[in-house]
Amino acid sequence: MRRFGLDRHTTLIITGDHGERLPDRKSFRYGRNGAWLDPDQFRVPLVIINPPVPVARPIVRATARHIDLMPTILELVGVPAPPALDGLSLVPLITGAEPDRRVDVFGETGFHWVPVAPPYLGYLPMTEVVSFRLDARGALIPRYFLRQDCLPRADLARHRFIRTARHQLNYRPTIDGARLELYDFVEDPDLERNLVDARPDVAAALRARLFRWALGDPELTVRDGRLATRDPAALARCAPRG
Repeated sequence: MRRFGLDRHTTLIITGDHGERLPDRKSFRYGRNGAWLDPDQFRVPLVIINPPVPVARPIVRATARHIDLMPTILELVGVPAPPALDGLSLVPLITGAEPDRRVDVFGETGFHWVPVAPPYLGYLPMTEVVSFRLDARGALIPRYFLRQDCLPRADLARHRFIRTARHQLNYRPTIDGARLELYDFVEDPDLERNLVDARPDVAAALRARLFRWALGDPELTVRDGRLATRDPAALARCAPRG
């Protein structure tokens, strides 16, 4: 960039899609049942280099979310953001115009590419081979498609969470309903002490906020106190055998 004279007027952003839980902690559960909401997976690198914008704080410790990237980029390049975005620009935090920010963080798992064991809600393998191709070395490479008939059950089986400035509430679908886990990650950064029974007031308030967010999906509703698909028969389709 310096060679071509671009370093003084080019915005460079380095980030990732998720963090990792590597085997350097007291437990290593990456990819195991029940471990999809580990806090280490929320710590995503984000480096912004934008020479034209004055930097008041080289390190911003306020909460930043992936949905904040779009409005941030638009503000950095001087393009108005569309109305009704879920995210907020991080530029005020970078320049010091906004000293701190407290926002709720919502998230959910994707598809389970490994078998999900009880008590968690699982489904049949999400892939089916639709074609094959040969790579440059002559190896046979399968091409997969998601099974469309399994999508409603797969959507219902997502593990979801809400994270505030102090607490994290996990919603985990099970065969018989759903489990809630409440953690104080300030006092318990490894999320080992479930406080859902000790702090029912906090759990209920966060559950209501989490459900409001999840119901932004028009295919979901609430039935018997848990998230459910609008099609009651969807839960029976694609259930694991055995």
